[in-house]
Amino acid sequence: MKSHHSPKDYQRKFIEIWGLVHNNIRMFKYWIEKGELSIPESRLLKAFYHYKKNKKNECLDLIKAKMSDDPFLEGFRYYLIGLTYNQFGHYHYAIENLEKSIASFEESNEVDFILNPISVLSIVYCNRREEIKMAEIIDKLKEFDPKTSLRKLQIQYSEFSYFYLSNQFQKAKKLYSLVTKENLPEFKAFKPYFMILFFMFYAREKNYNKCYEILGEYAKLNEHVVKVNYTYNKSLLDLIVHDSPLYVYAKDFDECPELYHQLEVIKNLKIGDTETAKKFWSMLTKHNTELYRPEFDFQGEESLFFQALKLHVPNSNKVKMQAEDLAKFATNLAKLDYILTHAQLPMSQAEIIKLIWNEEVSESGKTKLRRLIADYSKKFHKKIKAYQSTYQIDKKAS
Repeated sequence: MKSHHSPKDYQRKFIEIWGLVHNNIRMFKYWIEKGELSIPESRLLKAFYHYKKNKKNECLDLIKAKMSDDPFLEGFRYYLIGLTYNQFGHYHYAIENLEKSIASFEESNEVDFILNPISVLSIVYCNRREEIKMAEIIDKLKEFDPKTSLRKLQIQYSEFSYFYLSNQFQKAKKLYSLVTKENLPEFKAFKPYFMILFFMFYAREKNYNKCYEILGEYAKLNEHVVKVNYTYNKSLLDLIVHDSPLYVYAKDFDECPELYHQLEVIKNLKIGDTETAKKFWSMLTKHNTELYRPEFDFQGEESLFFQALKLHVPNSNKVKMQAEDLAKFATNLAKLDYILTHAQLPMSQAEIIKLIWNEEVSESGKTKLRRLIADYSKKFHKKIKAYQSTYQIDKKAS
């Protein structure tokens, strides 16, 4: 601000103006055009406005270069860059800039707004499926005493995302029930993000009727991110449930290339064009090398993409694995060995329990399987990679 107020005064005023973009866009624009902001402040707020309008390239163009020696303003700039890179799926750069943002806010003794880059960092680790890293960030967030409803929702959404990543559905339901009852003023802006994670919970459980129900409600929300997520998830859901063809258009996913590349992989596998599918898979590896391994080896949770991949990838587990194949084995350890050594993709708890005991998944079944996995690892001297309720032999370690 062009004033003689203390640094804390201008920081509070800047944050106050920033907050207007959520609930009073007319006043937000008024402050930008009023001429009382410094050039860096004005550029930062204009960049954030572009981000909210889903003009992410325009946002980055305004903030790529350093614009101030003030650590608070630099912290905000790094925060915006990290926020934008997360949306683009460039998670490494998002983490790098968000960590710089946190350090800058710490330098300026900013104890409130620092929660923004920390909460976004938790979502980046969720997107990367890094459960341990995310848990560390959640612990850090819980140290904060949220002074506003917005801050409270940020912490609640990060915790909800962690419950999704760690497959704690009941805790997620309990938290969402609390959030909806509180109905805080900013909940409307957060609702699409809560809903799509709920959708993904039910997709993981293969409760497709519930998925369609949530998608119907989700489509009524007026947000750009809703259109992209709706198109992506409806396409995969229709393919899995009704064997519908995939119609994929790059223009629908300009800001979400990873989703577009996933759909292209599935579309081309479905029609038997493995070479084209491999080209798009190669593009996916650039988003996350740990998540997308060679030969269509997806290391993520049992999402709709994972399920569609298993339906159409060459030599999938579904083709390889039959219950009759296990009848010749006298022990459950021998059956498990056959399953894990023949699986081309990670096997879910539900699949293994069904094959070995011919039971539906339950808590007692999960306990039996965990014990069997532990016994197997000791007896066969093989390391088993457990991830998102799936198991696979870690070929690098075994």
